[in-house]
Amino acid sequence: MSRFSDLPNRTTDHAARATLRIVELIETYLRHLRSAPSEEAGDYVVTLVARSPASPAAGALAAKADELGAEQVSANIIFAKPAPSDALEDVLSVIRPLLRGEAVAARVRWARNPALLDAHEQLTLGSSICWSGDAMRRSPQRPQALEMAEECAPDAVRRASLAFSALWAASKPLSTSQMRGEKRRVYDSLSDMAMAVHQRESGEVAIPSISDNTTRH
Repeated sequence: MSRFSDLPNRTTDHAARATLRIVELIETYLRHLRSAPSEEAGDYVVTLVARSPASPAAGALAAKADELGAEQVSANIIFAKPAPSDALEDVLSVIRPLLRGEAVAARVRWARNPALLDAHEQLTLGSSICWSGDAMRRSPQRPQALEMAEECAPDAVRRASLAFSALWAASKPLSTSQMRGEKRRVYDSLSDMAMAVHQRESGEVAIPSISDNTTRH
């Protein structure tokens, strides 16, 4: 087992552990794409439902965005809350390779209806890998370890994709006012996270999480 595989067991921070687990899933997905390129368009689509841009799943996806983009992967994203604003700016700046030249509003939505907060966070990677986490209504300060990751699970991905499509239809594109603070810069929190992920072989073990401060929502 690699040092990177051991990392989630070396930290007590729930968000950091979750980020690392999701990064590992994304790396598994990338290995599949590189070793056996597919002709199916669905194998190059990622969907994410996250509580906020400060969620571990959003941070993990952003940290691997360049590598995913290099494999021609596209992403569609739903946030329950498009805040904190700095985390939103950060993520929107970094995920550009996954937008495939489209506007942010075409690829990123927010679950405006409070009833949608009962849905769980989820990430699908292609047609056979998926991850699910806590209900988005749950406070990130009181998380439950309700996470499930499945590989080689096309049926699970199909169900998750149907749920995503329903949420997407009920969500709204990010507005110009929500994106007005966007800048082409990477904040220290996500920059450090990406650096730690890419330099894991050097023995670095700390993956910083982006603070999801609910008082700022």
